[in-house]
Amino acid sequence: MLRGNNMSTASSNSINNTTNNNSSNVLYETDDDNQKLFVNSTSVNSEDDFSLDEYLNENMGRYQYISLLALGLSNAADSTELMLISFIMPKLDFTDTMKGVLSGSMFLGMIVGGLYSGSLSGMIGRRKCLIVALLVNVVFGTLTALFPDSWEWIFFCRTVAGVGVGGTVPAMFAMASEITSQKYRGQFVNMVCICWMVGGIFTGTTAWVMLGVHDWSWRYLCVASQFPSAVALMILFMYVLETPKFYIYKKDEANLRKVLTTMAKRNGAQPPPSRPLISDATDSGIEERITFRESMRILKNLFSKRMVRTTSLLLVVWFTLSFGWYGIILWVPKLFDRYGHDDIYGDTLLVQVANLPGNIASALLVDRLGRKNLLVTSMALSCITCIVLGFQNTLTGTVILSCIYNGVSIAGWNSLGCLSPESFPTSERSTAIGLLSSVGKLASGLSQVVFGLMFHYDLPYSAILFVAAGMMLLGSLATHFLPFEPMNQSIDAVVV
Repeated sequence: MLRGNNMSTASSNSINNTTNNNSSNVLYETDDDNQKLFVNSTSVNSEDDFSLDEYLNENMGRYQYISLLALGLSNAADSTELMLISFIMPKLDFTDTMKGVLSGSMFLGMIVGGLYSGSLSGMIGRRKCLIVALLVNVVFGTLTALFPDSWEWIFFCRTVAGVGVGGTVPAMFAMASEITSQKYRGQFVNMVCICWMVGGIFTGTTAWVMLGVHDWSWRYLCVASQFPSAVALMILFMYVLETPKFYIYKKDEANLRKVLTTMAKRNGAQPPPSRPLISDATDSGIEERITFRESMRILKNLFSKRMVRTTSLLLVVWFTLSFGWYGIILWVPKLFDRYGHDDIYGDTLLVQVANLPGNIASALLVDRLGRKNLLVTSMALSCITCIVLGFQNTLTGTVILSCIYNGVSIAGWNSLGCLSPESFPTSERSTAIGLLSSVGKLASGLSQVVFGLMFHYDLPYSAILFVAAGMMLLGSLATHFLPFEPMNQSIDAVVV
């Protein structure tokens, strides 16, 4: 069955070979079993029709960059909220098992948040969904600091805050992919990914000052950690609009024209043409009102014969990278504490700063090596670093190798952040990202419980590190077998 501009009317027998219609700029390709398909749904069917990609390419400016700031702060807020628990755990009088479950509670909420956000952003829009998620994050992140040292209360607040954190991911990356043209898309998504480092450094610096230097209560750190979310919310409320692609796929001509006109004014660019912006040939792939049943249909499409390979392999990659990375990074203070070192917050801050070279490298390489090659290399190097770290017996060596591990693995996260939304068509994109991120959070939470139990029963640190190394190796192999490299392809050029 053909998916694309004419999904509802084209039959599987109508195209058996590659057809390139110069007047429409639409490229279709299927094999005999209809297993592969290229579709450029933002292109047009005649020279007079409107091309969103061309328009965005010619009208980049202040609006996109301020929107990028809001999206970057949203990702920094996620990082801040997640890293927070690793800094306050040494201050909590709980067992390692209880700390592991407490750390995993955040990911439990993120599973729920990722699932609802994927469908909700397709119903009400990416912007509204992101605002709701950030509000939940701020409210319950702050409430964590306002009540007694009760394990049950902290567990509840961290779980609900996790719903907000998980809810930002699908909407945030969908927006980053849809406010720019194909030419700038990789750079914008990668910049949003890089802001994860900003959140980590912000949390590490704040924790070092508040907990390490001044020995203040961990409650002050919880409140201070809400700053990125609050600023992102302010920008989203006051400046950022819904993405034009969302209105195209909702076939909402009025709101599409309103968004593009406002965007043009803010960029000092030409307004959209007066002719119709949405032609009859443009198939939204999304119903006017998406019901729960429709959401389930979209979810089922992700495992159809055409898409099951891409979906399944990306699920493996998200699971393994999440398990291996969060399992190590959130327990870094514990790894350092075994040496009896007093400045664990300062050393943990160094590990967060180590994100910088990894982010710079990924920004330079993601559009040169490609998303797949960068992700394969990153996870393979992370595996090797983890194995070497398992044989390390000095504090200095452990700190240096932990920095290398974080710097190398963050490049994998950045390439995966580009690869995932680009691997699915618009009609399935937000749901797919919600599913992938939820599975990733499941793996992250599981890693906290598993590693917490391993610490509780005094298993060798090398055993913990070798488990993480095995996950990274499996993820590298799964990435290698992905069927599609989206670099230099249209946002809706999908191979399944």
